[in-house]
Amino acid sequence: MPLFQSKKHQALALLNANKIDQGRELLEEIVTAERRDPDIWFMLAAVYSMTGKYDKAEKCNRHILAIQPGHFQARGNLGAVLREQGKPEEALQHCEEALRIQPDYVNAHINMGGALNDLGRLEEAKACYQKALLINPHDSNAHYCLAEACRVTGELDDAIHHYQQILRQDS
Repeated sequence: MPLFQSKKHQALALLNANKIDQGRELLEEIVTAERRDPDIWFMLAAVYSMTGKYDKAEKCNRHILAIQPGHFQARGNLGAVLREQGKPEEALQHCEEALRIQPDYVNAHINMGGALNDLGRLEEAKACYQKALLINPHDSNAHYCLAEACRVTGELDDAIHHYQQILRQDS
């Protein structure tokens, strides 16, 4: 176990040092030996998502759900990955399930809004972004998504308000 923990922390340190390829390689080595640790698979899924390898991220998130079906973060991230793959209806189902498990999971609300947006259901998408902001009023991603949705629907004052919220946070 100490060797496993050391490798896990080394992979995290590599990722934090922006040595993404080295961190990914170490995580891939670890998951080959340690197939049942959802944290390692979750880290690897995040790296794959960050680097645009959505098919591999999908497999990692599905593996996590096979060993831990209630893992709401993997469920929500699977929704985000499926959306990136152009599968908004399936993404929506996973986001809804993540929120059933953990109703205050901000990223699932945002991902669900994105899937609804992709399906042309803008009012429902805006409601998801607003819910995310009720949970975390400082989430810049939720502000940005809501600003964009408001801009598209012609609610320009609301769009400007949310863009300004992002700028206030960055200053």
